[in-house]
Amino acid sequence: MRTLGYSHNPAIDGIRALAVLAVIIFHVDERLLPGGFTGVDLFFVISGFVISQSLAARTSTRPGALLLDFYRRRVLRLLPALLVVLVTTLVLSALVIPRAWRNELFDQTGMAALLGLSNVVLAGQEDSYFSPGAELNPFLHTWTLGVEEQFYLVFPLLFIAWLRGRDRFPWLNGLLLSVSLLSLLLAAWQTRAAPMAAFYPLPARFWELAAGALLYQWLVTGDPRPRLHRLALPGLMVMGAGVVAAPLASLPFPGVTLMVAGALLVLAAVSADGAAATWYGRALSWWPLTYLGRISYSLYLWHWPLLVLLRWTYGLQGAVLWLYPILLLLLASATYRWVEAPLRRAPRLAAWAPTRVMAMAVPVVAVSAALAWSMVHFHEQVSLSNTRDSQAWQARKYPAWHQLDTVAAPGLAGRRLFVGRSLRAVSARCSSTPP
Repeated sequence: MRTLGYSHNPAIDGIRALAVLAVIIFHVDERLLPGGFTGVDLFFVISGFVISQSLAARTSTRPGALLLDFYRRRVLRLLPALLVVLVTTLVLSALVIPRAWRNELFDQTGMAALLGLSNVVLAGQEDSYFSPGAELNPFLHTWTLGVEEQFYLVFPLLFIAWLRGRDRFPWLNGLLLSVSLLSLLLAAWQTRAAPMAAFYPLPARFWELAAGALLYQWLVTGDPRPRLHRLALPGLMVMGAGVVAAPLASLPFPGVTLMVAGALLVLAAVSADGAAATWYGRALSWWPLTYLGRISYSLYLWHWPLLVLLRWTYGLQGAVLWLYPILLLLLASATYRWVEAPLRRAPRLAAWAPTRVMAMAVPVVAVSAALAWSMVHFHEQVSLSNTRDSQAWQARKYPAWHQLDTVAAPGLAGRRLFVGRSLRAVSARCSSTPP
């Protein structure tokens, strides 16, 4: 088995930058780059590859300890910045988004994102990722984080089994490939039979992340291939074709297959010996790209809620449209410098037992969830919107478990009450006009 040690590869940072820039451009104005959403699929492939490198670099550790250390590093890598962005967005959305225009899906998505389950919530609703109303949900983008976090629960078990047992049990060499093929077949079937279930949940997306891991396995178990450098240009061309073709095809299958294939070719090329000295190695290692790649997680976290909040306040026109990238870069840089990097590299946290780090994460998430619930429950008390009085502005359709005010309630005093009954629910609208 060849070795492919885990070390920082600036070219991969450059690829991350291309991915996040494509997604941002698409979300700002999809007409500028209609297939820019495939940057997410590029992220998936990179994640599978890099996580495989990280796990393989610690093969001397016992399997149980390796697994716990992996989860510790994932918690420190992903959770702090995610909580900062989610809580900030929940507070700001409560302040500036009118309750009359919010719906339960916004709140459910944000709350579920705290637990890495927003993709499950979104899969259960009728509107797709590309529906007009989706651009109003400030937590829509967290579905990809849900996919990755769920992947991290399953994948290490398969990969560690391969690392430790492939010589003793040869069938383990085909385990990850078999699971990936099943996921690909599921994606092909669900894309037509159940599009929402194919787009958001992990099962039909697993093969994309696993593709990066399979590339790693191929690189370290095969014979040296000096011709990998030749894959760079074809890979970039296939990625470009994937961006063009994706909007014209069903998603995720076969719409994202070209992007995944191109990503594998480019990752193989940049992982070859001497890749840093090649033309593509130098191009992808250009310092502005590598910096954007290093802060790509924070960029991705902030880019969508910032867009949505600007849409709800000033709009995206004129000077604000030009100010947006500056604000985004400042927010992402600050989050990376003062949240991501310090906690990830803190010597004290690195010295703690993984179980202690993960145990400490539980109350932090609980406090964040409590604050999020407060913003949702007391929205009308904290809102700055002139339409915060939802009873005056919106016909309310309450779920069965919601306790309704009686007609004599103080909050309804002096109002005209209209009651309508349907087969499924009772909806009431209160007018601010006195009787």
